[in-house]
Amino acid sequence: MNTDLPQLEQTIIDIARQELAAVAAFYRKREAGIESAHVDEAWSEYLARYHALSTLFVLGQLPNSGMSEEGARTLREIEAEYVALRVSAN
Repeated sequence: MNTDLPQLEQTIIDIARQELAAVAAFYRKREAGIESAHVDEAWSEYLARYHALSTLFVLGQLPNSGMSEEGARTLREIEAEYVALRVSAN
């Protein structure tokens, strides 16, 4: 946690990290094998987390999003972690 960032930016970054962790958990479950009875539920949960994460990533890309450069850079770093995770999961 970076205490130099405004609280709102830190909260956005913390939520992005939580959503990334949830997406990573889905990939681990998928690799281990999701029981057929739980596939729809797991997929719905993944989609919700993925869309939340993608929405937060936009704040790191928009030039006038209201995020500081440091906050936007941190979101872009989290996005790069997601891309690496997705590549390794496929």
